[in-house]
Amino acid sequence: MSSINFTDMWASTPVEDRGGNNLGPGRYTAKVVSAETRTSKNGNYGVVFRLVSTEPGTEGDSTIVSAYLTEKSQGLFVKTLSSFGITGEMMEADDVAAIQTAVGQVWNITVAQQKGSTEYTNTYLNKRVDTDGDAPAAEAADTGAPTPPKPSGSRPF
Repeated sequence: MSSINFTDMWASTPVEDRGGNNLGPGRYTAKVVSAETRTSKNGNYGVVFRLVSTEPGTEGDSTIVSAYLTEKSQGLFVKTLSSFGITGEMMEADDVAAIQTAVGQVWNITVAQQKGSTEYTNTYLNKRVDTDGDAPAAEAADTGAPTPPKPSGSRPF
């Protein structure tokens, strides 16, 4: 797989197409309000979760958690979806329905300034707070590389 320059990808994608990021750096409690699949300009499968702050003073402001599937990012892709309680079996059965299971979850998150950038932030899931603990454990670790999800619907991949 060719080398991907994510910095250039983000820089060349307008903020509104990335879903916006109007929550500034800090710690928040936020609710997942939407989840969607996307295809990057390079043709990579991705998922984007929008989280909206429930904190007074920032209530309604949003950020995103996204993961794109590339050869190099498979581990991060699986980790991100697993954090939301999504398993490989769920993705195989119906990827769109699988990611919708994250909608409604409430998380403590950290929005941090992206290193080397004054323009972009990264969002980190800390702890799920609408349950008795962290998100449910996803599938057990597999000894092989994760299998990319099968396409569903009319997406071009």
